[in-house]
Amino acid sequence: WILYHLGLYNNVLENNNENSLLLALTNIKLKNYSSAYNISKNFKSDTFLFISGFCAYLLKSYDIALRHFQELYETYPNNPFTPYGIYRIGMIYYRTEFYDKAVNYFTILAKNYQNFKYIRNAIYLNAYSYYKLSNYEKSYKWLLVLIKNYPNDEETKLAKNLLKEIYILRPEIFDSTYEYYDYLKAYKLYRENKCNSAIEIYKVFINSKQKTILFFFKTTIGDAFLNDAYLEIGNCYNQLQDYKNAIEFYKKCNLKECKFNLAINLYLNGEYSQSIIQLEKLLKDKNFISKIPEIYYYIGLNYLKMNKKKIANEYLTKAKNLYLETGNHEKANEIDKLITN
Repeated sequence: WILYHLGLYNNVLENNNENSLLLALTNIKLKNYSSAYNISKNFKSDTFLFISGFCAYLLKSYDIALRHFQELYETYPNNPFTPYGIYRIGMIYYRTEFYDKAVNYFTILAKNYQNFKYIRNAIYLNAYSYYKLSNYEKSYKWLLVLIKNYPNDEETKLAKNLLKEIYILRPEIFDSTYEYYDYLKAYKLYRENKCNSAIEIYKVFINSKQKTILFFFKTTIGDAFLNDAYLEIGNCYNQLQDYKNAIEFYKKCNLKECKFNLAINLYLNGEYSQSIIQLEKLLKDKNFISKIPEIYYYIGLNYLKMNKKKIANEYLTKAKNLYLETGNHEKANEIDKLITN
């Protein structure tokens, strides 16, 4: 399965002891990793070195896995299996909190194997390992590599959050001429609940981004923070109970959090029909499955405000039952008091 997954199945059959290889692969499929390891450990081809390391890794025999993966890397540096081996070495050191060793292997991947399938995760873990080592300068630089080259990936969301944390800890290492600097200044104020000051600087950042877009100069790192700025301005206005302005900025934002916050602020602003429309859209979106109880709850509240008690009770009852299923009896009891006869 693993060779098929890597797209290397046919190649390795031609270049290895076929019977032993198929037997090892069968044992892996059956999750008999010890048997697969015992078969493969006696061979020194690239494929068997990888299988040996992989099985030892799954068995959490990390010292043995390291030995096989290291031999794979040193003997076959240009082999398709090699970046996977290097990645696993980095992961072993990362999981065992030897961050000083983990960065060596994640850096090798980032510099020499840019087309590797898990390169984004490797770069992020490299940055995070430097963060754990309190080497914030290097962490910061690797985070920028990730944000600039892969602005829309899942790892980049984590990278942006870590970059913000580093700015809170060490703002002096950031260059004030960088396009995202105003965003980070605003974010620090936002974290300190200084919303009015934060909003002013967020708007400076947004205006600078809009100007670059008008002149067709899109600077990727700054763009990556644009939706975050809309979200956080909306949150600031919400905190200030200025729901009308909160709605304006949530509408500009493409983040998942903004869609839900928009619905809630429409409710808080007395726009009940619009809030229901937005909440019903979220019910159909698989990204909001975890929020279904809350969505039912707010649909019910909207209908209560519109004095449509029968349909309000239906949604509130759905919400109450889901909260009971998850063990949140306090919330269920709160909702039960809203349900009218």
